[in-house]
Amino acid sequence: MNKKEQQELERRREWRRMWTRSWTPWTETHPEIEALTLKVKAAGVEALDATRQDVWTYSATSVPLHECGNPSCSIGGIDLRPLVSEAIAEHKSTIHTSAICKGLEGNPPRSCRMIVDVSGWISYKPAATGVGT
Repeated sequence: MNKKEQQELERRREWRRMWTRSWTPWTETHPEIEALTLKVKAAGVEALDATRQDVWTYSATSVPLHECGNPSCSIGGIDLRPLVSEAIAEHKSTIHTSAICKGLEGNPPRSCRMIVDVSGWISYKPAATGVGT
């Protein structure tokens, strides 16, 4: 790995450390959320591998960075925040989508292509109607 690639690797590692420490649970940043559940599993060619059939579950208080399941991937992962943020903004109750890892694999490094299916649901607190006040 050359010096530029090493610097990029260190920059990404530091970003991940800062990101994980600065994350706030969804129920605190979006008080209208009552509960949130996400299920993540391998998709594409990776889904054919029997060793990659696990399903990971995340809640409203879990750090929403899914670790890449590709053993050749360096500092990869899938940031679930944009998917959840979009669903909350649109007040969706279900999520069904695919996402791709942003890590690097191999030498020379190239983009990791690990794909996962993300599904889940969001329940919202009932809106206050103002009746009886």
